[in-house]
Amino acid sequence: MAKTTQAANKLYCEQCDALVEYEIITKNELYDIRGEKTEIESKVAKCSICGNELFDPYLENENLKKAYRKYAQKHSLVLPEDIKRIRENYGLSQAEFAQALGIGKATIERYESGALPTESLSTLIKSAESPESFLKYLRMHKDKIKADDYTYIEERIKKSAKSRGVFSKP
Repeated sequence: MAKTTQAANKLYCEQCDALVEYEIITKNELYDIRGEKTEIESKVAKCSICGNELFDPYLENENLKKAYRKYAQKHSLVLPEDIKRIRENYGLSQAEFAQALGIGKATIERYESGALPTESLSTLIKSAESPESFLKYLRMHKDKIKADDYTYIEERIKKSAKSRGVFSKP
């Protein structure tokens, strides 16, 4: 996905061979997501002079996010905001959350930014919502985590469980 954060003021039109002003239209488009056609109502830039469709990285990125989201919802995959909410419920950084689950920090970063998780990692991340399950995964990876980090993460999980009224076994 492109890293553009807003639509451009003008875009290049091949037909006009110039930077042109444009309007944004909506139309149904199919995106191929993991081999499955996913239809969304996308936003597309259209040249104000000749009517040619223009490429805008920002709009394309937004359309792709929309298609990913629709696919994720259809397949019950964890959504970016859910990952962030679960992680923040424990007061953990992306690196700490990833360590406890035994996955890479870059993986959590990508998923929180909108990349699609695999079904197995989606299930793993969703299971971290339960402090008991999350502690189980943390303990499974104890030998791969520095002692201080392990203790801190364990305390954060227990504190979160207590504040939510969830009983966690020692």
